[in-house]
Amino acid sequence: MSLKIRVSTTGVTATSRRLSLYGRKLKTYRSLYRGIGAEIARAERAWFATRGAGTWQPLSPRYAAWKARHFPGRPLMVRSGKLRAALTSQAQFIQIREPDVMIIDLPESVWYGRVHQGDGNEKVNLPRRPPLIPLAEMRRIARKRTEEHVRFRG
Repeated sequence: MSLKIRVSTTGVTATSRRLSLYGRKLKTYRSLYRGIGAEIARAERAWFATRGAGTWQPLSPRYAAWKARHFPGRPLMVRSGKLRAALTSQAQFIQIREPDVMIIDLPESVWYGRVHQGDGNEKVNLPRRPPLIPLAEMRRIARKRTEEHVRFRG
């Protein structure tokens, strides 16, 4: 039995041109990351509006009464407003470092967000109410935006 392999150069120039374009588009990380950051910030606004898509535990009756007296009208996971502001504004929790690094992290000023997120290092007894959208959703957003960023035309 023999194996026949046929190699053709048809389309090599077009493929090479597309790969070059793909490489140039990937070098423009900053605009890609801004787009990802804006979409994640939008998803965070929806996450807060829906109380973590309905997953956040309610306040204890005692704390709910205290919060109603001291912070009337503030929704779940919003006391001072700093955590929500930090997560719904991409400038505060998404850092873009050239040429190819994007960091999504909670600022130190809202350390309690990490405790609610449940990163495993909790020294404070707070209920787990993850303020960050699920990692799978972040990945979906990043994948979608990256595909849009490098999409070939023509």
